[in-house]
Amino acid sequence: MSQQDNQTAEMPTGIKLHKVSRYLEVSYASGESFNLPFEYLRAFSLAAEEKVGRQISGETPDKPDVNISAINPVGSYAIQILFDDGYETGIYSWARLYDMALNVKHDWQDRDQTATQEHEKVQDERTITLLYFAALAERLGLESETITLAEEIKTIDDLIPWLMTRRGEWARALAGTLKITVHRRFVGMADLIRDGDEIALVLVAEENIP
Repeated sequence: MSQQDNQTAEMPTGIKLHKVSRYLEVSYASGESFNLPFEYLRAFSLAAEEKVGRQISGETPDKPDVNISAINPVGSYAIQILFDDGYETGIYSWARLYDMALNVKHDWQDRDQTATQEHEKVQDERTITLLYFAALAERLGLESETITLAEEIKTIDDLIPWLMTRRGEWARALAGTLKITVHRRFVGMADLIRDGDEIALVLVAEENIP
């Protein structure tokens, strides 16, 4: 196919906006017709005037509710898509738009699989190492341990009450003012606990429990 024939094949014969369903219907002389989701077009808009890559940047935010405000012609070779989130610099050449149309299923499937993998990674069990110092280690008879956290233990504030439910001296030993560090850095009670964290606990001031 010559370059001119190729350009003709890539030029749409029809572009129809479906605002309620949030997709752009693009038709070609070959009889092919493609539905491109607005979110897909917006996600790839950062690569303006280039053929789309086969992977969306991890920096691209999800925009399931994005809509298209207007479509403007750019000469005889491209269109400019204006999105309702204020993004107005996305230029889609005919070649780029056709490339996206041919690969929408593959590209969007890859994006969905990546999102699923990230979600599963977050839901994976977290294993942490706890270090006990000074009076705390003496009371517990334990200097360190490696434990796997339950899913509901998200923060330091969740961890301490959970440790205090253990039998024996745990409730009495942990009652009081604790100095807590993660990887030797002081943290707040609302800080998230991540897989592989090393958490050190030091009892600074005791509290009497009857």
